[in-house]
Amino acid sequence: MSSTTRPPGPPGNWLLGNLTELRRDMLALFTRAAREYGDLVRLRIGPRSLYLVNHPDLIEEVLVHQARNYRKHYAVRMNRLPAGQRPALQ
Repeated sequence: MSSTTRPPGPPGNWLLGNLTELRRDMLALFTRAAREYGDLVRLRIGPRSLYLVNHPDLIEEVLVHQARNYRKHYAVRMNRLPAGQRPALQ
């Protein structure tokens, strides 16, 4: 049986994971996690894992080369406006 190696990350609460820190100050958590744990960080929200990708080469790999392997959250898929763009004024 092979074990899966996960990226390091802040331990958080045994039940909630990093949810409390995330809700308190998301940017501070991301900044501290990147500084302390490196280019790829595992965060937990309850039983789910989130991955913070910090290195430009890894970001390109995920967003460009491996994009078909990732699915956007339902709420993002339902929004027809691309992130960061406003509808044109008429």
